[in-house]
This record gives sequence, structure tokens and C-alpha cells, in this order.
Amino acid sequence: MTILKEIGETTKPYPFTLIDMRKRGGDAGLDYEFVNKNYDTIRVYISVDMKSPYYNGPEFTVTYYDLGSEHSEDEDAKYEVLTNSGDSLRVISTVISCIRDAAVKLLGSIDEVHCITFKGDNKRFNIYLKYSQKQLPKGWEIRTRNDETIELINTNKL
Repeated sequence: MTILKEIGETTKPYPFTLIDMRKRGGDAGLDYEFVNKNYDTIRVYISVDMKSPYYNGPEFTVTYYDLGSEHSEDEDAKYEVLTNSGDSLRVISTVISCIRDAAVKLLGSIDEVHCITFKGDNKRFNIYLKYSQKQLPKGWEIRTRNDETIELINTNKL
């Protein structure tokens, strides 16, 4: 699958591997890994709340970081490694591909997900989220909850 980079351009996601999938009750957690062009191992963790109280359906909460900075207390530093690697859009494309894969494994389709939640509030992150929105089917909107949680909402499920 090819992911849009900019209008009229494409970028291919990095190959990724599902490292672990845990199910507990109706909820799940999935860990993915991939290696970027700088040979950094990136971990993508997707926590799934199948009955989100906000959206009355599956909510995916997504975290991703360089495993080399895994134990850092500085959340901005973890994210900065990713956004300064020179291949940020390819990293974001890969994260979205992991989300799509998790949705298929758990729900059969990305269309069944009600919300994808990211945490972050800087301008660069918002640009990447806009880019992410373009990778999803029609009907996904960007919203902010509590001034710090940024979400992609599947308006087809509202």
C-alpha cells in the first residue's frame, strides 16, 4: 500500500512487525516495531478500548517512540527524535499502516474504529495529524479533547 506524502506524491511505509498482541476482556494492546532510515527502532503501541465512554465504540490510543529513548522522562525528546530523522512523513505513514493492521486484526476494518487518539499539542504534530487524516477513509475529522488530546474521529460512526 502506498500512502500520500503531499498532494500528488506518495511515500511507502517502512516494513513493520507485530511484536505482541494482548487481549483482556474486550480491550487489547498491540506492539509494533519498524526500523527507520537512520536505523532507529521505532515502537508503536496501540491500546484499544472497545467500548470508549466518549464514542461508544472502539477507540485506539496510539503512542510511538524511538526504543533508544524508551526510558527517557522527556516525552518531547522521544518525539523529537522521530520528527528530526528526515523521514517524518514515512514514519507517520508507517504508524497509520500499523493502526490499519490492528483494526483489521481486531475489528475486520479501519471503518469499525470510532476514534484514534494521539497526545500532543505542538504545531508540527498537528501537521502530521492532518497528514494522517488523509491516509484514512472519507469521514475522519480532527478534534481536540481537553486541549491536549488530539483525535481523529470517524464521523461515519457518530
